[in-house]
Amino acid sequence: MPKDPRFDRIQADIARSITDAQLDLRKRKDKLLKLQKLGSPSLRVAVFYTSRDRALSQYDTLPFANMLKSIGTVANLDLIVVCPGGDGTAAETMLDLCRKHCTGSLRVSMSRK
Repeated sequence: MPKDPRFDRIQADIARSITDAQLDLRKRKDKLLKLQKLGSPSLRVAVFYTSRDRALSQYDTLPFANMLKSIGTVANLDLIVVCPGGDGTAAETMLDLCRKHCTGSLRVSMSRK
């Protein structure tokens, strides 16, 4: 039985998508490191993404807390939150968590997807 040529094309598309995603991740990491180097030596830059189709909620606070825990206590923190908006109470909880992990300057920027 001959193999359907669409199968090979779909497999190639999947492989290309994986490669593109890996390259994009490396590019984002490089840009974040450049951003971090522009600040003081004690500056850390963190980015928190939410799902595109779901607004920020209390369910995001645990993953956010884990992210901060992995960073540890820092003197200065630039936080970039990428989300379509959402629950203000969850945002306040996340801000309180940031204050516990940041002993100096805290800057937050939000980007909507």
